[in-house]
Amino acid sequence: MSPLIIVVCGNALRASKLNTEAKMFKGKEAKSIKLFARHFKIDDQMKLLRENVIHFAVATPERLRSLLQQDGISLAHTRAVVIDWNWRDVKMKRLIDVREARSSLMSLLKDHVIPACKKYHVKIGLF
Repeated sequence: MSPLIIVVCGNALRASKLNTEAKMFKGKEAKSIKLFARHFKIDDQMKLLRENVIHFAVATPERLRSLLQQDGISLAHTRAVVIDWNWRDVKMKRLIDVREARSSLMSLLKDHVIPACKKYHVKIGLF
């Protein structure tokens, strides 16, 4: 229930692409999961997280926040939360430029990630 690395990105399309591009970084043995709302129910994702060891997770801010609120995921063994800060979509908007994503990201950081940094020594990174 606690991936080693969590990458937070702006939308489902970017999450899928980033997960594919990270194969070389992850290696063959690392297991990864995509955490976003498109075509995936939160209960199914919670079940996958409970039943498998996940090393690398790519998530949208809202889905990650929802999973943390419902205790579907934990940050106890997470070493890094990486924010996909510089990537821009076709409209040249970053994660922080989209109002809905910005509010989800800020509440995610304030309510879950920063307290985990103090309690579990999670690191925050910008990509």
